[in-house]
Amino acid sequence: MRILLVEDNVLNQELARDLLELAGHQVTVAPDGQTLRTIVGRDSAPHIVLMDVLLPGADGVTLLRELRTLGPYRVVPIIAVTARRRWRAISSASSTPASTAS
Repeated sequence: MRILLVEDNVLNQELARDLLELAGHQVTVAPDGQTLRTIVGRDSAPHIVLMDVLLPGADGVTLLRELRTLGPYRVVPIIAVTARRRWRAISSASSTPASTAS
């Protein structure tokens, strides 16, 4: 499975990537909104996106809304990951329900 991980914390990136790759998945990491936009414009859509909603420069809720306007990303599952509880903002950012993990 191709997974796009949007996470700015290097330790969290390494942990998630290691676990996901150990499980046999292909992981692409975007540490910020600008890199995410580059990846989205360059690569084919992943099977799933794991997105931190607390990113520097552009928050994950804004990025989630942007992704949902793009053809293939309208149906790609996006799991919003955060250490804070912002369920209302996250779930209202998409016409498709988002899942959260704390």
